[in-house]
Amino acid sequence: QMCIRDRSIAAAVLASASGAVSAAPTLFGTASFGGVTYQVYDTRNDGGITWTGARAFSQSIGGDLASLTSSGAISAVTGITSFNNLFNNSGLGPWVGAYASSTKGSPFSWVNGTAVTPGSNGFSWGTSQPDWAEAGAQGVLFFPSTTSFGDYGQSCGAGASGCNAGNVYGFVAQVPTPATIALLGLGLIGIGAARRRQA
Repeated sequence: QMCIRDRSIAAAVLASASGAVSAAPTLFGTASFGGVTYQVYDTRNDGGITWTGARAFSQSIGGDLASLTSSGAISAVTGITSFNNLFNNSGLGPWVGAYASSTKGSPFSWVNGTAVTPGSNGFSWGTSQPDWAEAGAQGVLFFPSTTSFGDYGQSCGAGASGCNAGNVYGFVAQVPTPATIALLGLGLIGIGAARRRQA
């Protein structure tokens, strides 16, 4: 979890990015899969959050919005206790790291560059999704159940106007697991030692 100083920095980044959320989101729960730690954040007390605001916060803590490119990753996130509490009254759940441009019908991609491919890797659109019901670039969120997804305007949430179904109350970030970071560090140390021996 973040220290107080880190949370203050992240809150400042988020306020600058969204213009609407003044406090850092609350860490709701975590899950690990495939060397990645997924962190689900709750923004209900802050009035919701936009997709762009959620991504800015995720990047400020050294990660990004979650690219859920496997059924295992999706199951890990949706298996977090009380995950479905983050759905609002219209069935909109947390943002994830997938998006499309403002041109209706554009392909959706994960922020890691992987294409969103419905029907594979555990990804499925909800009924009538994506529907491009809001103007502008689209973010992706869980909708309306924890195992399907929908599109929603990236600027929607945090009190935004012109959005059809209300605020988005959370998001899923991903960060490297501490063990993965430690292994990477050991690997770099080993490479350095090998180079010294060759010299």
